[in-house]
Amino acid sequence: MKDQAKAKEQLIGELAELRQRIVELETLEAEYERVKEALQKSEEHRRCLVESISDMVFTVDRDGVFKTAGGVRLSEFGLAPGDVIGRSLYDLFPEEEARQYQEQHRQVFESSAALTYEHTFDFSGVTKSDLTTIYPIKDKQGKV
Repeated sequence: MKDQAKAKEQLIGELAELRQRIVELETLEAEYERVKEALQKSEEHRRCLVESISDMVFTVDRDGVFKTAGGVRLSEFGLAPGDVIGRSLYDLFPEEEARQYQEQHRQVFESSAALTYEHTFDFSGVTKSDLTTIYPIKDKQGKV
């Protein structure tokens, strides 16, 4: 009889622990949803900002692959962000131009300093002269 009472008490204790764990999980789920919504709003704000800029905005990794692309001028070249993202400099430009751009990006990665240059280029039958600035994007520790 004592064993049955002990087993019943143990089950009641386990049930209380499970109920508490459910409350904790529901709280975590609500926090997850709040953070997810805030992240979506932040991403939408960033996208609207980039798409509103009258220039072109890109991020390129150390291998010369476009990670982001946007800005009003992108459409002047008949491009949408999806036409650029995931492609390399060598996919979009003649080899010599791509090599030059890759070298300029390498300098920025290595120096952690912005680089501004003027150049004329042809793309999709459109010739443009531009003043281009490549900015390093740094993390909280200052690493590019």
